[in-house]
Amino acid sequence: MCVNNHICNPCVVYVHYFLQIRTEDLEKKHLDMYAEACRMADTVKVKPSKPRTCGNQTHRENPDVNAEEDAIAAYYRVVITIPLLDYLLVEFASR
Repeated sequence: MCVNNHICNPCVVYVHYFLQIRTEDLEKKHLDMYAEACRMADTVKVKPSKPRTCGNQTHRENPDVNAEEDAIAAYYRVVITIPLLDYLLVEFASR
């Protein structure tokens, strides 16, 4: 918990603003982060993959992204990046 609200409040506002900017150009930002993650994984000889998806998934996210050019990057954008940014923006707005 912050002792001095004069210092913390501008920091929270800045982080909230930064996250809003990130959501405006999400596709490009996500592809940049995904490319960096792939480079890091390549150094330890791990290949990018996604969970197997089927037509009727009931226990986890199952977006239909197989038609896109880079289905693995699109899967992680829809399942992780977008929900995480939405969650963070809502949390910062509610505090």
